[in-house]
Amino acid sequence: MTTPFALRHFKLFSLITLIVTGLFLNASVQAKTDINRTSEVPLNEYGQALATHNRVLGTWALYQGDETIFKQTWLPSEDGSSIVIADDKQMHQYKIGSISKTFTAVLTFKMIEAGKLSLDTPLSQYYPKITNAKNITIGHMLNHHSGIANYTDSPDFMSYYQSPQTEEQMVTRIEALPAAFAPGEKAAYSNSNYLLLGYILEQVSGQSYADLLNKHIVKPLALQHTYFGTDSHGAEIKSYQWHNDEDQWQSIDPWSLSVAGAAGAIISSSDDLNRFFRGLFNDQLLSKEHFEKMISLTDGFGYGIFKTKVKNKDKEIIGYWHNGGIEGFASHAIYFPDIDVTTVVLSNGLNKLTVDDLNSALIDAYLGHSLDNKMAALDIKADELKPYTGYFQSDTSPLDIEVMLMEDQLMAQATGQSAFPLTPDGERRFTFQPAGIEMLFTEDMNSFTLNQGEHKNVYQRNDAAKPKAAEIPLETLQQYTGVYATEGFPLDIKVFIENGQLMAQATGQGAFLLTVQSDTEFSFSPANITMVFNPETNSMQFTQMSRSFEMRKKE
Repeated sequence: MTTPFALRHFKLFSLITLIVTGLFLNASVQAKTDINRTSEVPLNEYGQALATHNRVLGTWALYQGDETIFKQTWLPSEDGSSIVIADDKQMHQYKIGSISKTFTAVLTFKMIEAGKLSLDTPLSQYYPKITNAKNITIGHMLNHHSGIANYTDSPDFMSYYQSPQTEEQMVTRIEALPAAFAPGEKAAYSNSNYLLLGYILEQVSGQSYADLLNKHIVKPLALQHTYFGTDSHGAEIKSYQWHNDEDQWQSIDPWSLSVAGAAGAIISSSDDLNRFFRGLFNDQLLSKEHFEKMISLTDGFGYGIFKTKVKNKDKEIIGYWHNGGIEGFASHAIYFPDIDVTTVVLSNGLNKLTVDDLNSALIDAYLGHSLDNKMAALDIKADELKPYTGYFQSDTSPLDIEVMLMEDQLMAQATGQSAFPLTPDGERRFTFQPAGIEMLFTEDMNSFTLNQGEHKNVYQRNDAAKPKAAEIPLETLQQYTGVYATEGFPLDIKVFIENGQLMAQATGQGAFLLTVQSDTEFSFSPANITMVFNPETNSMQFTQMSRSFEMRKKE
């Protein structure tokens, strides 16, 4: 399960919801273990290989207690064409996106301890116009059981996300959203919950969120590089996207951090995140009662935190985590209290890689597992991936899966879902770490086993079953290619042909396959997108849900 506070105009969905399971352990009791430094060499070699292949910018780090076992930072070269490894003594800060929610949850419990809030306090005391406000509690908001729709999924989000917003503007937008479900009925991740919690914290405390953060977390833990970001001092912290056609890293236009607020605007470093998670689990921030409440799960959701487990031989190690994303930043931090180990990945640029891939490498190296398969996967060429492509069906799953190549990246797409990238991770083994998906192909590549959590489905190749799309001549498709833009829409949309099929890619986003509806109309159903092309005027009508824009080709 991914929970990023990320720009997801073209929303990605995992094939099957990741099952977060695990045994409850007394997290505040940590085993005394010797410092394990054997992982430094393989991680350094893998990190060097990632730099050589232009795969990632950012910092990844492994800690045991307050000791740094390994830390490495990748920076873009001056001309953006390559990556350099930074001096590991330098400090680097990043926008951490939704890991901010763990901080906000701690601050909310601090207000509960001060008697200014309770888990049963109704939202109606602060924002009565929000749908179901009388029945939504602070507890519902903390563990995403409120039913408040996610404002970053709203079609109008793209019209304002880069412009400074006031509390009044953001609350008015959330008030206008229909409820996703009844409070307490189920869990669904929503940035709206934590944006509102930040505003409520300021009201009940009489202090700004930044001051609350400093008073209750930064100063008690002596954090050196953590603060609540604003547009004025966050602008120099940049993110990047790798452009294959130009062979370089290019900066991405920033969000206004006023749009992210308490849901995703904190800026921090890997060292500070290690101190934060260890401080939380060492009773330095909350009372034992409220700490245990915070890490308790309902429907897989804790109060600003999640729980996972990794296998080490015949044992399971429990970890507590949050991840995030904003602009081109992606982050992931996990703390394993039983062994007092923290993994942190803070990226400001990814190319055919995820922070989950990097996090799994940190864990594997610490546990003594080889990274050879991950190293070998970096050298796999598109010609070697092509035999895996095809249309697959399973007798035990209602979803068919198409495996395809997009810009030399192997992708999988289930019926009615968005395509997701597959990372080579061993002989005929591919993974999608954010959803815990593993696909194991047979030697003839005519079938694969898909493993996710406790679910296992065998898929057989059946290319004849692939739904037939309307046949459109290549010369007709070529008339639609180009970069489209309009003043009313903040992103450019690049339309191009890949393997004979029309593709689209918005600024800072992944490419997606367009489905033919007619000679001029194409769609991407997972995000409710329709594009109608008019080659005579070099224009394209872009529609998502109820919003429509006429976009024209750039010269």
